[in-house]
Amino acid sequence: MSYAFKHRKQVGRQIRTIATEQVDRALETVREGGDFDTAVHSLRKSTKKLRALLTLVRPGFDEYEAENAAIKAIARQFSVARDAAVMVETLSQILKVNRSESGAAAGLLDRLRERARHLKSQMGEETLLDAAGQELSALRLRIEGWRFDDKGSGAVLPGLRTSYRQFRDGLEAAQKQPNGEVIHEWRKAAKGLWYHTRLFAKSAPAVLKPQSQGLGQLCEVLGDHHNLTVLGEWIETSVPAGEATASLRDALERRRIELAERGFALGRQLAAEKPSAVQDRYRRYWALLE
Repeated sequence: MSYAFKHRKQVGRQIRTIATEQVDRALETVREGGDFDTAVHSLRKSTKKLRALLTLVRPGFDEYEAENAAIKAIARQFSVARDAAVMVETLSQILKVNRSESGAAAGLLDRLRERARHLKSQMGEETLLDAAGQELSALRLRIEGWRFDDKGSGAVLPGLRTSYRQFRDGLEAAQKQPNGEVIHEWRKAAKGLWYHTRLFAKSAPAVLKPQSQGLGQLCEVLGDHHNLTVLGEWIETSVPAGEATASLRDALERRRIELAERGFALGRQLAAEKPSAVQDRYRRYWALLE
């Protein structure tokens, strides 16, 4: 079963099936090993899908708080190593575009690479993956006992409306105060809505597939913005002024502004409807399922 609902009924069973598949994918990633950064990226993607699935049915799921916290804890173990690797990628991309900075910032990039290697060696890659595997296996067993208070569209539409409203409110807040923290909160709401749209996609693919693609594009833009924010904060707090030229700092800020404006333009298109209208529209889509 793909990451999408296929039927109007038996929603609880579909939720358990989708969750189990995501856990199995994460477990496969853990067991295969391979490149650590690739494994972490795949594992974190599965945990985000799981958390989005639970957020959608949160109003009727008594175990939401406990299960969401458990899944979040699995991903959090890898956040430091992931952020370190992403900073290397982000600075590398900035230097490709701004070639005049390559000489001045070469030492800074080397420092970031060494920092990423050091953090991974300190954490113990195999130990982390083994621990994640044990926690995922325990989660898989618990999924069989998940029960939900509502049925049919009643199990998913309230959560969707909340998700869309948070996305809309996040856009408004980010446009009023376009700093890294506020835009990052909007990014999290955008990613949640993106996953929720994908869960509904089979009900009206001609409409929801393009909408999902638009949200996916927005998430990439806001993800790049967040990566630049993390890199910029590290430079400001950990790097002497002489190691990061003013022009490099300016290049980071210009790119952040460009990405924010692009994100706002996409977001306004995706947030044009009122939450009540979106809920009504999705209710009609849901009725199209088998």
